[in-house]
Amino acid sequence: MIDSINLCISIQLDRVHLRKLGITYKGFENGIKFTYKNVKFVYYIPFKNLSIETTTHKILKKVDITLSDKKIYEEELNNIINEIVNSKGIDYVKTAFLTRVDYYIDITLDEEKLNTYLKLLREHPNKFKRLKRANKFKTSSYLSTKKSQKRINIYDKEKCAKNKLRITRIRKHYKSSFDLKEKEKSLIMETEIYKNIFRLEIQVKKSRLKVNKKKNGKGRILDNYWDKQSMEEEFFSYLENYLYKGNYYKLSTAFEIIQNSNYTKKWKEKLINFLVDVAEGGGVDAVKELKLYSSHTIKTYIEKLNKLKINPITINTEVKYDELENLLSFARKVAKEKYFK
Repeated sequence: MIDSINLCISIQLDRVHLRKLGITYKGFENGIKFTYKNVKFVYYIPFKNLSIETTTHKILKKVDITLSDKKIYEEELNNIINEIVNSKGIDYVKTAFLTRVDYYIDITLDEEKLNTYLKLLREHPNKFKRLKRANKFKTSSYLSTKKSQKRINIYDKEKCAKNKLRITRIRKHYKSSFDLKEKEKSLIMETEIYKNIFRLEIQVKKSRLKVNKKKNGKGRILDNYWDKQSMEEEFFSYLENYLYKGNYYKLSTAFEIIQNSNYTKKWKEKLINFLVDVAEGGGVDAVKELKLYSSHTIKTYIEKLNKLKINPITINTEVKYDELENLLSFARKVAKEKYFK
């Protein structure tokens, strides 16, 4: 449900105490940075500002994070912060400002189906709202910009871990260190844990959190974001317009559904021609670039297809699957079964 959580608190840190805990920190202009018990800290000395970067899986030492894990996460993180601050029993997390929160859904798929979904995703728009496709890798689809309020990450989690492991081993070959050895161990475990895992992830950035505060009065605290409603607003509703509402079909199956619909003959012809153009062009972006349809017309056609639960992106004839479930409806089922407990 939630992967990364970044927070910020105002506090006084004693570097002598950090050294007593065995913490080795690195200095930079105006501050220090260090890692303690799998949590990354950056302390800005002039402002007495402590930035905290956490991964829920590492804090809770479990794979699937659920709604009910919030209390334990807060307790564990508070214990760590109290240790480095040299205090006892203070609830720092409750009042800490959120600076980022990542929502995710992990779907288990066999390799062939996973790769088919990845190919289909490459035909989805390269631009969405203020996002742009940030990569051209076969194992992932990332959309982001520096100024965007969110980032979309959809990728093969196992292959991502294997790639990080490969890079870590190269670095370790040239510069061996305790940190690199520990990272290698962690990544080896990840390649096993995340075998055949397809991850859908939305990073909610600081700018988005600020907008929510300004527009809706939603405070930037964890209580307001670790819940089902927030995941609906920030994850599912957001991805719906990018992934569309329909299932993926081969053209022949999609044509059959359209022909059996209550649409007029004229509309049936228009939708069939549109699907053919998208398939032959290699995606929705292609028909836009060729100026075969206006943006308004494309939007209208997709709305018509959504009502029939047909995705404008269709499955190649060479693929063995005649139909694949829409990723978002698939993710909703997984969320209900695994995360919303």
